[in-house]
Amino acid sequence: MANRTRVIVGMSGGVDSSVAAALLRDEGYEVEGVMMKIWEKGDFYSESAGDACFGINRAGDMENAKAQAKILGIPLHVVDLVHEYRASVLSNFQDEYFSGRTPNPCTLCNKEIKFGQLIKRLRELGISFDLFATGHYARVLRDGSTGRYILKKALDSSKDQSYFLYALGQDQLSSIMFPLGIHSKVDVRQMAKDYGLDVLSRQESQDFVPGEDYSVLFDKKSEPGPIMDIEGNVVGRHRGIVHYTVGQRRGLGIAMGDPVYVVGIDSINNAILVGPRQALLARDFIVSRVNWIGLSPGKAQTIDAKVKIRRNHEEAMAELVIIDTTTAYVRFHEPQYAITPGQAAVFYDNDIVLGGGIIETVKRVST
Repeated sequence: MANRTRVIVGMSGGVDSSVAAALLRDEGYEVEGVMMKIWEKGDFYSESAGDACFGINRAGDMENAKAQAKILGIPLHVVDLVHEYRASVLSNFQDEYFSGRTPNPCTLCNKEIKFGQLIKRLRELGISFDLFATGHYARVLRDGSTGRYILKKALDSSKDQSYFLYALGQDQLSSIMFPLGIHSKVDVRQMAKDYGLDVLSRQESQDFVPGEDYSVLFDKKSEPGPIMDIEGNVVGRHRGIVHYTVGQRRGLGIAMGDPVYVVGIDSINNAILVGPRQALLARDFIVSRVNWIGLSPGKAQTIDAKVKIRRNHEEAMAELVIIDTTTAYVRFHEPQYAITPGQAAVFYDNDIVLGGGIIETVKRVST
């Protein structure tokens, strides 16, 4: 078949990306794989950083990806993006944590690295292709009436990853394929067995680092400081603010009778604020750096949407007031727990991603 569409598939050494490559190959596309190298020796200070998006076993994942590509009969390119990843994703992650915020590195990595620098570098290397694909569980469609590309949830809602892709722009969405968006995870696992790929794949993980022990990522020392209750009383000492996030209950090292949670992080005074779970309730917050996908709202426009404020949050109805093209005021219909500055808030209309941005100022419900 002459002039076949060429697709580069981002491979990770896991089941999903290898099955995505196999499906596209069987559909008649000319398929090649690529794996990005984003780590280097000495990046970690703990052997606990095992299988994860950014873990100490990534060298093993690369060997898996090479073996998978060999089984599928496709070339595999390896692109070194250590410098770009460190300058963009890691530096942002570290800066945010030292500022008392909780970032989501996956959303930034997808926009800037995986669907940004990686594609750019491939073209600079003279590797030509028409489309770029990954093993994400999501769907991309083109709206014939508006001409915009729309990001939608995967059909398997239990595996949907659209939350992590909200920051992708129209140019990126126009050349992306997500072959697994119409498949269930059960079916993908079976296909991996059928293709003989399952025995090579690492244990699945959606964590940035295993166990969310982010301390392995910091060279700079995080100084201990006071733990304070919501009345301003010192009730203990913390190990350094990079070890804590809003909503955390375990590992506080204090006993106050009733359970307490981290309700705030004061980076200026190097203090952790704790209180009852009720103190984590909030309705209102500001979202900055908004990327709109499913619509182009006007200033001062108000819309209703479901909003998801972290990976495992069950999205809830809210009113969005558009302040400007990149800023929105969000008010949940019902208070939600642990709305956390630095995390991503993603807006949905049923299964369509309207857009999303970064949580900034949060107004807590009075207790």
